[in-house]
Amino acid sequence: MRARQLNLFLIALSLAGLSCDEPFPVYEEPENVLSAELVLTSPDTATIVRDSSGSLLGQEPLMVVLRVTNRFNQLLQGEALISGRVNIVMTSPVVRVFETESLLQSMLARPPVFQQTIALPPGESAEFRLSWIPRGLPFFLEGVPFTETMLPDSTIVQRFSAVTFHAEGDVRIFERVQHMEIPAAEFSVRYTQIFLHK
Repeated sequence: MRARQLNLFLIALSLAGLSCDEPFPVYEEPENVLSAELVLTSPDTATIVRDSSGSLLGQEPLMVVLRVTNRFNQLLQGEALISGRVNIVMTSPVVRVFETESLLQSMLARPPVFQQTIALPPGESAEFRLSWIPRGLPFFLEGVPFTETMLPDSTIVQRFSAVTFHAEGDVRIFERVQHMEIPAAEFSVRYTQIFLHK
């Protein structure tokens, strides 16, 4: 009889160990659900126009797209928190460091931010569009080799050797996902500078 009571007691103890008081496994956010890339979408040529005195009249910007892609197999949706930066450096034939470009919600071409919420389906990309003109330097092509031609109307055309830009940075689009690094990208551009004759 005592042996039977002891067995019942041990069974009760084992059942108590399976009670609902056991904690559930801690939820872990999926990692590496987003990837980013910078792409030059404008032509790899750009024109700078000046008057005969050298004053700047206009300059074609470089159009750069930052794509942030959902690599997760589910819809990512949450409160938007748009921030980040892109650093661009000219690496050859001379080195020039430019002002950091801040990423703003106004640069986000898609998807739209609706009531402070952003949604990104699997395989889809959020796209930031940057219209970039080198700033912070008197003339960023100084020291870059060029050829010069004078046209019959005395307009001067300078064609510069190709310059290489190196770009990288970080970006954040969801409040619950930390900043992610933007892998470095390089692109080559040829500039033409035109001095108009009066």
